[in-house]
Amino acid sequence: MWIFAGIFALTVGTAYLALRHRWRRQGGGLSEITAGAMIGRAAAPSFDIEPVEDGPIVFGRHHVQFLADPTDSNRSVEEDQRLLAARRISITDTDVRKLVKLDGTTSSQRERLLDERLSGIIRDPSAESTNAGRKPAIAALLERQFGIDHNTMLCVGANARHLATPDGIGDGVISGIKLSSKSWEQTARGCRDELQWQLHVTASDRLLLAVEDRNSRLLHHGWVVRDGLRIAQLVEHADAFIRELDERRGARVRVAPVDRYDWSTSESERMLASYAHGTSLLVLAQEFDVRVSVVVHELARRLLNVHGPLNDSTARRFGDPWTKADSEELCLEYHEGIDLKSIAERMGWDPLTLAFQLLNAGWVAVPDELPATVEPLSSRRVHILERVIAS
Repeated sequence: MWIFAGIFALTVGTAYLALRHRWRRQGGGLSEITAGAMIGRAAAPSFDIEPVEDGPIVFGRHHVQFLADPTDSNRSVEEDQRLLAARRISITDTDVRKLVKLDGTTSSQRERLLDERLSGIIRDPSAESTNAGRKPAIAALLERQFGIDHNTMLCVGANARHLATPDGIGDGVISGIKLSSKSWEQTARGCRDELQWQLHVTASDRLLLAVEDRNSRLLHHGWVVRDGLRIAQLVEHADAFIRELDERRGARVRVAPVDRYDWSTSESERMLASYAHGTSLLVLAQEFDVRVSVVVHELARRLLNVHGPLNDSTARRFGDPWTKADSEELCLEYHEGIDLKSIAERMGWDPLTLAFQLLNAGWVAVPDELPATVEPLSSRRVHILERVIAS
């Protein structure tokens, strides 16, 4: 019996060493796919960004706009100072998880982050990363198999103070690389907000997350899809942080977003025209200094003929994650002509969530004829960086 046990152990050990040698020779291997549920395409904010004089240089690749490459050792001292100044007044993907908890409440780390910003302390996430040594090899594998280029550059969003550095950028998609002893699913949950912020900043629909096991060196990968509701929550907390930072620094003072808004006829028409021209719900909320839910209420009144409060915290599925199946059911029932509140009752969702999903996905028909005097709202530009950095 001991002889057979020894033979079995020797066979297993030989097979393991052979697989490990093959993995190292090929630069890593993808062992299994853990695919996330796909949801409807969220409306991407339009990029309308220009370089600013004496500010960070803005340039683009694929569908993404960049400020600079933090890992570029050839940067001048002036360029380095401008990059640090931009990060000092912005929110990055590594910052956003310190602002809000998964339940939507404010994180205890927020105050410490605010103190760091006010004192001028900027931590370099690449210097603290334990993945840095393995990333190039894994990124090369993702590039060969998925056509996603390795990235180290700092990306800028439609709001010039929303920044992120995804590990890879492809055609309409981005990637993230993590080294962990946890499963793919646990790792994805642990960095959920970081990944959603990267999707928001780059206006991407999905992110390929590759997780290398620290012990076995096996690489697991799967798609993380855009969660519009969570992104809206992150944006509200990030913009509130930026406003408080500006007020504490004395750079500029803005009125906080409001939960209710009395729309004048002209304002409602302008907002509707801008939405019809492709402006995202997030940008509309920023333009009027209101919360996204306020924009959704007004658009629902104008386009979905729904009046009164839409939020219903007693709904059976209130606060649940949105799935691909939910998108398919909502799209089908809406295009069958069923009214929003009836759909909400049948699906167990609150009407606000359903209105947001319909409007964010662009499924709601907009009247062809809009008032000729209405001009669409202008997109935000990166000039805000120059103005705030100079202060």
